[in-house]
Amino acid sequence: MTAPPPEWRDYPPERWETGRLLFRSWVLLLGVLPVDLHSFRLKHIDAGEGFRESSSSWLNREWNHERKLLPAEGGCRVIDRISVVGRVPLLTALLMPVYKFVFRHRHARLRKKYGQAST
Repeated sequence: MTAPPPEWRDYPPERWETGRLLFRSWVLLLGVLPVDLHSFRLKHIDAGEGFRESSSSWLNREWNHERKLLPAEGGCRVIDRISVVGRVPLLTALLMPVYKFVFRHRHARLRKKYGQAST
């Protein structure tokens, strides 16, 4: 995905408004080819504990993402849950493994950057 617009990058996420369209972000195939336009909306923010996002895109009528940050010895545990209501059910079924791969990759990058917390 493309990064949020410059005015959002340094704005603390816990101060972002909920319940309205905040910005749009391109989903890029291989980091280059635009394949979807994601309209980003936050539903709820728990400062320091996570958020709930309820967005939409060209491919998905609903994109629900819940992130929880749980305390763990030596850091925290990040849990992401997504549910999707696609506009084309067969395409949604084909894309679910891609979504899962993206989140596994994202978590691996977080572990590499911040280290592995003990559980």
